[in-house]
Amino acid sequence: CSGSKQAQGQTDIDTPFTIPFSIVQLPLRIKKSELERNINQQLPDTLYADKNADGNGLEVLAQKQDDITIELKEKVLEYTVPLKIFAKKDLRLTDVQARGALTMNFQTEYDIHEDWSLTTTTLLNGYEWTEKPRLKVGFVNIPVELIADQVLDRSKDLITTAIDDQVKANLDLRSQIDMAWKMMHEPFLISEEYRTWMILNPNRIEMTPIEMEDESITSTIILESTPKVYLGEAPTVDAPAAPPPFQWSTSKETGFNIFIQTDIPFSEAEALARTNMVGERFESGKRYVVVEDLHLAGRGNRLVIETLLSGSYNGKVNLVGKPKYNALTQKLELSKLDVELKTSNFMHKTLGWLFKGAFKKQIRESVDYYLDFYLTQMKESIQNEFKNMPIAPGITMNGDLENFSVQQAYVGVEEIKVMLEMKGGIEVEVTGISE
Repeated sequence: CSGSKQAQGQTDIDTPFTIPFSIVQLPLRIKKSELERNINQQLPDTLYADKNADGNGLEVLAQKQDDITIELKEKVLEYTVPLKIFAKKDLRLTDVQARGALTMNFQTEYDIHEDWSLTTTTLLNGYEWTEKPRLKVGFVNIPVELIADQVLDRSKDLITTAIDDQVKANLDLRSQIDMAWKMMHEPFLISEEYRTWMILNPNRIEMTPIEMEDESITSTIILESTPKVYLGEAPTVDAPAAPPPFQWSTSKETGFNIFIQTDIPFSEAEALARTNMVGERFESGKRYVVVEDLHLAGRGNRLVIETLLSGSYNGKVNLVGKPKYNALTQKLELSKLDVELKTSNFMHKTLGWLFKGAFKKQIRESVDYYLDFYLTQMKESIQNEFKNMPIAPGITMNGDLENFSVQQAYVGVEEIKVMLEMKGGIEVEVTGISE
């Protein structure tokens, strides 16, 4: 048969393909309010109490006046700890009382080691009175500086320990990276109906600097991977090696760009086409044929649809086509089927009515429907898998599959091999991890 001009938006594939590296960028987001809440929950309301702070009957009580707040500046976390102060001096005949408030300022510096472990150092970075205790009775003064020194000295260790504990718990990079690395080396189901599994197989990992954005502490884990797809039972995998050493990344990209190869088996397409076609009768005037059987096979990157006909013609007719991706409809389809008829030119002309009518069209639509159905099912399964995926207790991954397209296709002996590209956004949220 004569050739035709390639339709706009279609990609013709002639050769096998090499799968490019895939990039998965996982934005980590820890809500500042979550870290603040955890620190405030760990610290008691009373941070310091002493009934004889000066050795001469000075009672001092320091309590949280308000919640601790956090800001991130470059590689330093800064904390503001507001305290209310109560002081009482026993003067035998009477008690002298004073109330005040001060704010303690702390900062935490962090460092990430090659094994992804996080080291934090929290230090007191000064204080300021927001309300000095003011009371003087005769020759007796409330010693403001002594009160401040006592409060700072006795409460700073308690506060710095709580801060370090919560920062390490919420930013436990080593455990989180280990869990994510292991999870991405394990198979997950992307099509239950066709028992299709995918393993991401990451081989490189980096991290962007930690920043404060929209009231959240953020960073991005960047993975380079070579995903693989398996059919049948879940593949058995060996325990992965440890993640590569930590290194910073300067990438500003977001989301994921994953390339995978999957096989679309002929067996399912053949079964569907048989259901739709076997027993069908096609007529033109007094001539007719009935489809008795149908079989799919691959031959040199071309799909061969072998049909067995009876009626006005008894014998085999092969329809041969190549898979093309139509970017306009976003479907993999057989846009053109050539006819192979092992008989005389006279018979070929006699059967011309058959090849121009519904016969070819219906066969092509049956195969096209299956190809579209298979890929649509896979797309929906992957989209569902990426929604609210638990990575570990308190850590959830959310992905949005924005683009799912066929990049290349090649007809094998028993399947159509397809290279798919998946693009989308993804985010990891850490909540309640220290509970």
